[in-house]
Amino acid sequence: MKVLLIYTVTENVNIPVLPLGLGCIAAAVESKGHEFSLFNATDAPDSLKALKERIREFQPQVMGLCARNVDNQDRTKPLFLIEPVKKIAAACKEASAAPVVIGGAGFTMFPDEILAYSGGDLGVAGQGEESFCELLDRMEQKAALDGIPGLVVPGEPFDGRLAAVRNLDAWPLPLPEKHMIVPEHWDLKSVMVPIQSRRGCALDCSYCSTKNIEGRILHKRSPDTVAENVRKFMDKGFRYFFIADNTFNLPPSYARALCTALEERAPGAKWQGIIYPNMLGDDLAQAMARAGCKAVSLGFEHGDEDMLRTFNKRFGPEKVREVSKRLKAHDIGQSGFLLLGGPGETKESVKKAFAFLESLKLDAMRITQGVRIYPKTAVYEQAVAKGIIKRDQNILQPAFYVEPGLEEWLKNAVAEFQASHPDWMFL
Repeated sequence: MKVLLIYTVTENVNIPVLPLGLGCIAAAVESKGHEFSLFNATDAPDSLKALKERIREFQPQVMGLCARNVDNQDRTKPLFLIEPVKKIAAACKEASAAPVVIGGAGFTMFPDEILAYSGGDLGVAGQGEESFCELLDRMEQKAALDGIPGLVVPGEPFDGRLAAVRNLDAWPLPLPEKHMIVPEHWDLKSVMVPIQSRRGCALDCSYCSTKNIEGRILHKRSPDTVAENVRKFMDKGFRYFFIADNTFNLPPSYARALCTALEERAPGAKWQGIIYPNMLGDDLAQAMARAGCKAVSLGFEHGDEDMLRTFNKRFGPEKVREVSKRLKAHDIGQSGFLLLGGPGETKESVKKAFAFLESLKLDAMRITQGVRIYPKTAVYEQAVAKGIIKRDQNILQPAFYVEPGLEEWLKNAVAEFQASHPDWMFL
């Protein structure tokens, strides 16, 4: 089968991001003997015109679109990222009769809604390597499509059975200039290559959708395989990487093994990751620094003890301070994130969060007002109970939980806090 894979993120919300998920699909498709071509429908001028030209040249039998993000999770400056998917799907249909298949993390959160909104022909919810390749095989054989895990069909409510990959090492990682291509107008120096060594998370943070995308069971790649993949990108001139694991330091034994592999097989790599501020000893912090870690995002989200419990965080403010201090001792930069306005938030808890943030002295921080509501999360149930949304309401268009009665005060409090810290870097 000839497969055109299209990256649909047309907005660079923070930094230019290469399509890791689509790259994994491209590598999987190739490994199963199918022919593929990649197209980055980014913010370049005349992108849709160029896409139609590529379709006419390549003559695909299937077109795959990656809906990576639904929105920017910012209540004050919302950016809906499925609208570009809809426009790109329409352009695909104008240029070809080949079916349009949509997948990606964003799609997995809202499979029925995104498929209907975008006008796609089919969708794959979950980790798509196995299911998408099976879909291609069935199409090639003109066989029935029923029973494929994660398959979403228009007009048929999705059964919730996600596509899954249990043995990550059974599938190849994407290679530079083959499965992940940097658009010509991007500055290579500003590009961070995403790398994922693990999928799945069982921490059950009340607002988080990860378990509904990757599952609760943690699946890991061989550390040596991951490090070798980093080295292959370095051989092509890349130096900066983002390890996209939701919690780099969990479990610590695997994190240490990955650091050792990076140090030995990819010396000189510089990378960032996401830290769950617990279970990070000095030995791991030291190993991270030796392996090239230059900065981390500390996943604390709040500084008030009660709010941390509400979010189902398994640490308190003192543990965050301890981990932050440990990382600073090894010259690892840090950014943070305050998630304000969630269930049970009060004026006092917001003030505690601000004081806590000041005590950390981070390099950068982001403050959001309101918690993006995702299906099948505790915050969803809390929002329904408070009447913020109705059960089964379509929340594809961004919906946020803000503790009732706190909206205006919170808006002013955040503005005053940011204005009082003119030298801080707010993301």
